[in-house]
Amino acid sequence: MQPSTQYIGHGTSLLIKKEPLAIREAKIPFEIRQIQSSVLRPDKVQTAVPVIQKSYEIIWIKKGSGSFRVDTKNQEIENDIAYLVTPGQLYQFCPKGEIEGFSIAFSEEFLCSGEKEMSFPFHTSRYAGSAIFPSVRIDPDVNSELDIIVSMMLNEYSKGLKFKSEVLKSLLNVVMIYLSRKMDFMPDKVLLKGRNGLLRKFMQLLNERFTSKMMVSDYASELFVTPNYLNEVVKKETGFPVRHHIQQRLILEAKRRAMSSEMNMKEVAFGLGFEDTSHFSRFFKNNCGMNFSDFRKQHSTLIF
Repeated sequence: MQPSTQYIGHGTSLLIKKEPLAIREAKIPFEIRQIQSSVLRPDKVQTAVPVIQKSYEIIWIKKGSGSFRVDTKNQEIENDIAYLVTPGQLYQFCPKGEIEGFSIAFSEEFLCSGEKEMSFPFHTSRYAGSAIFPSVRIDPDVNSELDIIVSMMLNEYSKGLKFKSEVLKSLLNVVMIYLSRKMDFMPDKVLLKGRNGLLRKFMQLLNERFTSKMMVSDYASELFVTPNYLNEVVKKETGFPVRHHIQQRLILEAKRRAMSSEMNMKEVAFGLGFEDTSHFSRFFKNNCGMNFSDFRKQHSTLIF
């Protein structure tokens, strides 16, 4: 059997590559590519291999159709929609027919410097502990302006001029501002206003340590506050206590591993820090509404 055809956003301009790929690595802090593919049969959907995202990526589809799946959420590909993919997410890009657009991949360090924070459009998915998949419709009033900015980025990226990174970073910041203006929901405002940045620090720590730290006291100790105070701040700003966020982050990762790997339930449980498989089984079913094997069966036809 031939391996599935894969469409890779940055680095290969959506060329068809006859090999399965599980992990996408961003070797440089910034990369922009034009998406062009006219070799697909317009009447046939090509199914991609799922990819574990390793960088932030803006995928702006100017023209095309098909489907785009991130974790357990699916969206139809439409003209003039920018899809925002976050590190750690599992996604499939399944175009149908011709696709035109741009892919911009970058690290958070490239975008953010000092105390300046511009990656907030992505944080709907980074911190929510669920399969939120931000997308932004590029209206005609800004389409031509963004086209000019992205063309400038492509031109600058292709050259080896002085201050190349600074120019690209500035242009990327402008793109992020345009996208943020079009978003109806801006949860990052909540993350930024937490007392002394405590909420944001907790969310960042959770994303890094969720497999080894499962107790509220673990995070409170790392953040030099009491468990009660941490709970108070997090619940006030998000509506949920610390334990809820820990559980949601764990279950999201469990779902990703169930969909993207051949590990059995015991291996997934141990990988997430559960020593008792039966405990993990109950945890998974209580949070997903179905057991691990049923969840995998339900999503296997969509992923593999």
